[in-house]
Amino acid sequence: MAAVPAMAAALASCDLHKRMRHAGRRLACLERTESSALLKASSKSSAFHTYDEELSKIGRALQPGIVTARYTPDVTRSEVIRVVLTGGPCAGKSSSLVHIMENATAAGYDVYRVPEIATILLNSGCHMPNPNSAQFKEQLFVFQQQIICLQFQTERSFLSIAGKSGRPSIVIYDRGLLDSKAYMPDDEAWQNMLRTVEASNPDMRDSRQHMTEEFILGRYDLVVHLVTAADGAPEYYKSGEVVDDSGNKVMRGESLEQAVALDKKLQQVWSAHKRQVIIGNAAKGFKEKIERCTQAIVEVASEIQPQPFHSRIRKLEEENTALRAQLKHLKIQTN
Repeated sequence: MAAVPAMAAALASCDLHKRMRHAGRRLACLERTESSALLKASSKSSAFHTYDEELSKIGRALQPGIVTARYTPDVTRSEVIRVVLTGGPCAGKSSSLVHIMENATAAGYDVYRVPEIATILLNSGCHMPNPNSAQFKEQLFVFQQQIICLQFQTERSFLSIAGKSGRPSIVIYDRGLLDSKAYMPDDEAWQNMLRTVEASNPDMRDSRQHMTEEFILGRYDLVVHLVTAADGAPEYYKSGEVVDDSGNKVMRGESLEQAVALDKKLQQVWSAHKRQVIIGNAAKGFKEKIERCTQAIVEVASEIQPQPFHSRIRKLEEENTALRAQLKHLKIQTN
């Protein structure tokens, strides 16, 4: 009789093992399904995998203006309007870009948007160097070096395409070449890195030369610095894993103090540019901030590629709006 409980225990143990194996298989299947779903979602949301016709068209002027000055491959002078949009974390660059495109395309300009190179690398499997690593300095050097190399080639590609389009064009860079300096440990490391990057222009008969800060500053017509929300509007500053203005998940590791310090450093590295515009967090709110950003860009575009026809249309529209407001006011008074 003693064998019966032992047999029952053995059967129960066997059944338990079967259930555990079954649960393990279900868990593995579930993990594979979730992984597959994540990959599909990533592919759908990635500009590297799926052509999005709407994204392609959004920067095109519905009524393109005229080219009033011709493009030249001279890196120090280009009739394509070249703008760096920079600033500390959580400054509103994404929201500003939407407003810029709406107004610039209405004024007759095509708008090209060059994505942040560091984000491209990070979203493609690269990782930020770990400060705790014994090779941190070497890894940081290579990471920033490759950002500059890729950014330099990307800028050339966009400028060449925009310059040959036969349409007045604005190219907006989400951060410029000089931004990398703010992330280097010291000026010596920065200068050493510049000496490793060749800056010769293949479109011209230049001798081989290395990149310099003077060379970088001459590549842009305007630098717009949007001040981080941490400086002046701390209640709107988001850190940690957050969703940006475009609805994308981003990791923002800087504290309020770190964000302000980085913002000041970025202002300093661009301070030698002939046309640096720093836009703080206005008392009237974020709307005024992005309006000032757009105004600065359209003003420079109008100087380099004037659009008298579109300027006249805009003036007539403003006059029409003012007359409508006056008429509405008169009707209220009459009633």
